Order: sequence, then C-alpha cells, then structure tokens
Amino acid sequence: MINKVINTVKEKAGAAIQESTGMTADQAGEAVKISVNTAWDKLKDTAMSGDISSLMDIFKDEGNVMDKKVVKDITSSIKTELDEKMNVSSEMADKFISVTVPETIESLKTTLLGDDGKFDMSDITRILKEQGGGLLGSITSMFK
Repeated sequence: MINKVINTVKEKAGAAIQESTGMTADQAGEAVKISVNTAWDKLKDTAMSGDISSLMDIFKDEGNVMDKKVVKDITSSIKTELDEKMNVSSEMADKFISVTVPETIESLKTTLLGDDGKFDMSDITRILKEQGGGLLGSITSMFK
C-alpha cells in the first residue's frame, strides 16, 4: 500500500519537486519515500494514540490540509527526517513539503478510503488489519 502511495506521489509531483527544489530525480524519489513513510508513521501514531478526530479531520474536504494539526506534525517530522537522512536545508525542505505533503495526503486518502469515499471507524479497522494488526491485534487478543 505504501509503495502505491510513493509511486503516485512521484508520478504526480516529481517534476514539481525537481523544479521547486533543484533536486535530481533520484534525490526527489528518495525524499518522497522518506516523506510518505514519515507521514504514514505519524498517521499510525495518531490512530494508536486514540486521537481519531484529528485523523479523520485530515480526510475531510474542509479548509487547507496544511493547516490541520496532524499535518503540521507530519511536516515537522518530514523536515527533520530530510535533514537527518539527506542533509536537506530547511529552505529546500519547506519547498519540498509544500509540493509533496498535499499530494501525499490526497494519495493516502484515495488509497485508504473505502468504496463509499468516507472515512469512518471501519476504515480504521481495515487499515490496522492490513498493517499486521498492531493495536487492533493487541486489543483483539485481550478478548480471547
């Protein structure tokens, strides 16, 4: 699933990343992998912490996605990861984030939502199951 999102973001935003940041295609590809994996980890952390309302908020078509609490946490983490793993400057990271994060969220939204196009608890359950159980597996095992 994550590889699908990575490939979608590369396809849709690759040229814009290179234009806005000056990254090569290889650098942009590596940065997209870091970005999507970081975003996914943050979303899982948010779900497992019980902050489902913040998680659901980013999938609503209301307001600027970059202003959402979880997305701000995601962008901060991406900036740190890009600096640590690729030595990307703060200015370049900001440009990269402005291009990739909205596309990443949109791609995750498209990939994660069920057939009804709405995000609800059944989607969260399905996502946790697809990712090897995690919290859901732990909770389920308590009732066996």
